[in-house]
Parts: sequence; C-alpha cells; structure tokens
Amino acid sequence: MVMLPCRHPILDSPLSELHGLSPDFIRKSKQLGFDNIRQMTDRGWVELTRMKGFDYCWFNELVRYMNAHGLLNMLEDG
Repeated sequence: MVMLPCRHPILDSPLSELHGLSPDFIRKSKQLGFDNIRQMTDRGWVELTRMKGFDYCWFNELVRYMNAHGLLNMLEDG
C-alpha cells in the first residue's frame, strides 16, 4: 500500500510565515539547513538529534509545535 504524504498546511510553509514559532527557533532551523517543517519530519527525531549543532531547546519547541497541530507522530519515522 502506498502512503501519500501528509498535506497539512504548516509542513511546507516557510518557517517565517508560521505563527507561534520563536525567532530563535527559526534562526536555529536555518543554521541546521531547514526552511520548513517537512524537511525536519523527513529526517525523523533520531536523525535530528544526531545532527551537528542539535539543540534540545530547539527540539523541544519543534515537538511542542508539532503536538499542538496534531502532527507529533510525523517525527517518528523520518
């Protein structure tokens, strides 16, 4: 069975256009090479935590934001 990608609007929007993300989160995301949330979910939480420059405060904000939008499960597989 083929799984279609989730089409939630926050996933592909530029981080700077999303409400509720801190400027620090957006800055750190850019440093890590991310322009949108989907790029993060494509990696999955394990790979994110192994990235050079990983930061637990940044990750905590990502987890809280994803949870608030009912998308936390998207960080599981990558």
